[in-house]
Amino acid sequence: MHTSPAVVFSAGGYTGNFFHDFNDGLLPLFITVNSFFGNHDFHLVVTDCSLWWPQKYKEVISRISSLPMIDMDRDNRTHCFPSTIVGLIKHGPMTVEPARLARPITLRDFGSFLKDAYLGQGEDKAMQQSNHSQDTGSVRPRLVLLSRTRQVGRAVLNQKELMALAEQIGFNVTLFKPSHKTSLADAFRLIHASHAMLGVHGAGLMHSIFLRPGSVLVQVVPIATEWVSEMFFGNPARTLGLEYIEYRIQPSESSLADQFSIDDVVLNNPRAATKGDWSNMKLYLKTQNVKLDMVRFRACLEEAYVKAKRFMEENEAHGTSNTPWFVWFANIIRIKLASILKNYKWAARGTHPAKRFPPSSLQLLRKPVFPIQNNWETPALSKQKHISTATTAVAAGDHGDQDRISRPHRRTEVCSLSIHMKGARLEFGSPISDAVSRIRFAPRTNNLLISSWDSCLRLYDVEGSALRLEAPSQAALLNCCFQGESVAFSAGSDCAIRRHDMHSGTQEIMGHHDDIATCVEHSDESSILITTGLDKMIIFWDPRLKRALVSKSLQVEVESISLAGFELMLAMGSSAYLYDLRNLDGPLQSKESKVDARIRCISSASSCSGFAVGSVDGRVAVEVSASSTSKNTAVLGAFVTGDNEGYVAAWDFQNRRRLFELPRFPNGVASMSYNKNGDLLAIAASYSYQEADELNSYNTRDKALYLVAKINLISGNQLVLNTKWFPYVSNFRIVSIIVTYSGVAGPRGIGPGEGCGGRAGF
Repeated sequence: MHTSPAVVFSAGGYTGNFFHDFNDGLLPLFITVNSFFGNHDFHLVVTDCSLWWPQKYKEVISRISSLPMIDMDRDNRTHCFPSTIVGLIKHGPMTVEPARLARPITLRDFGSFLKDAYLGQGEDKAMQQSNHSQDTGSVRPRLVLLSRTRQVGRAVLNQKELMALAEQIGFNVTLFKPSHKTSLADAFRLIHASHAMLGVHGAGLMHSIFLRPGSVLVQVVPIATEWVSEMFFGNPARTLGLEYIEYRIQPSESSLADQFSIDDVVLNNPRAATKGDWSNMKLYLKTQNVKLDMVRFRACLEEAYVKAKRFMEENEAHGTSNTPWFVWFANIIRIKLASILKNYKWAARGTHPAKRFPPSSLQLLRKPVFPIQNNWETPALSKQKHISTATTAVAAGDHGDQDRISRPHRRTEVCSLSIHMKGARLEFGSPISDAVSRIRFAPRTNNLLISSWDSCLRLYDVEGSALRLEAPSQAALLNCCFQGESVAFSAGSDCAIRRHDMHSGTQEIMGHHDDIATCVEHSDESSILITTGLDKMIIFWDPRLKRALVSKSLQVEVESISLAGFELMLAMGSSAYLYDLRNLDGPLQSKESKVDARIRCISSASSCSGFAVGSVDGRVAVEVSASSTSKNTAVLGAFVTGDNEGYVAAWDFQNRRRLFELPRFPNGVASMSYNKNGDLLAIAASYSYQEADELNSYNTRDKALYLVAKINLISGNQLVLNTKWFPYVSNFRIVSIIVTYSGVAGPRGIGPGEGCGGRAGF
């Protein structure tokens, strides 16, 4: 008779595969015991357990429970427990969804748990000091190169060349060959002390969970393993706070190119080759090896080096390093100069091994396109009209080179800034036959999701210049969003919320609003889908269970929503509201918006507690809380606006200046979106159905999507500690706004925020 409860679970299945040991066993066990028990006073009762399993994971098992584990297959005694939990809780591949747990935990908590299991606090501190002393003696970040054998497949055939290249770039490389005899305690110490890890997709990459937050993980993705690489290692890496870099090989880099011609369906269309049957994947998983193109892969490795170097130096800054300041400064200058020389070299050559942009776009991307001059003329934003501007630009799209035309009755600023840019108009085999409602870049690729009033959801591959998916629906689509790379959601005029599988092309209805559905967003942090509609309802859905979790009735319709982490911003009337997704039953928090007119769109910054709103009278208000900026090194720096007259402009938040303005598009701006790196800005210029009496003022035949290379929006390094607002950014409705941010030596550098169109475009 036992006085403590028990958890009964199986250690069978795919046990023996390092990934499945964690994904199917240890992580679900961690979730389960944290959900039901507040201490370690319970028994682990295991079945289907190999003799080696308890020994290999003894540190983890002893950390979970303080009582001896019971093997029910080998123990013939009768055991009685006051209560028993049978089975384990699992949320998905290396996934922890805190919103579904009574005691919320995250995947990072699991990582901290492993550190406590393999390193005591004293040992962890000693290892940190040892790392600092090693870093003091060497300026080379440590890279763990994961090695696979040819017998199991997906091995790097030119591994020696890869090691030599990594050493040449600046890494201190350690070759790691895990096996069933590898001590996990030793493996943890090796990887936890490193700054970067590199490996081909496979179970061995599960060791990346031992990396410290902020370190770098580079995953080499063989042919036909793109989606599984993202699901099993890409998403978890980002959740763990790693700097994740993905390198997808070309057909010529696969060993299958020795067996099949370079244009064979096996190399170019694995889906057709496997016929969608996982059992046919053996060719790609067991037979395929990788021979990296070192010229092409170098850019990926250099990016990893810069991030690993930065991570190492930041850890030195927080430790006991005694590195002389001039050594540290000299190395920073060396890295910057190498990066600048490399950028101009690629621009001069007209190609880049890591990018597949056209040469003209590539040069624009790499060359300094934002030469800020010291003689800015920046009068205060006034209420005077008929102000002309000296800003010039090359039109995006098919307009060619032209000077900006001064427009009366539209408020502008004067600045001595010259911008040279080109845009590319996207062409479709089957044109979009009605108004575009929303565009979204995928979270990690340059795939563009497009919803429109012609009842069709489209997926456009920008790099490949090809339409990848065209999924017709039964109603006009008013909004769309991504869930990862392979799933999308749409909001329809038939009140339905649809889930679209981008791989199979299938769709299903998740649920309905009582009136037209208008906004849809997916939270990767909480795995919750948020929708709003003209029924004045906001609904929180569980995409896995395909049911509504919480429904809330609001006083007015929601105009626009925007997500940043666990914070959901809503625009209703002339007010902005904050909602915490970690507490679905919690109240809405009112936020000061500084505008009197109806808010048309809202965009929040993922880098800090800041947001921007655009109103129907052409005003934009931006707010950053002082509490967030005091602890955050990345603050709101700039934003891009688009209005219903077809003008797109970027604004310097801190100095209240316009940075640049694009020449007028043929129609109003329905939606805008930055890609993951901020390299491309997609603009949907389309008529809309916002007001019926405006329809005649639009060119209804032109529904175009444009790509514009990113303009540097860095506006300075001064922290913003108060609220500023921009009176009359435009005399016309602000229909779309994107918030970006500038960094102050932040850990993640500088990048774009999430694009927000809300109900823009209908």
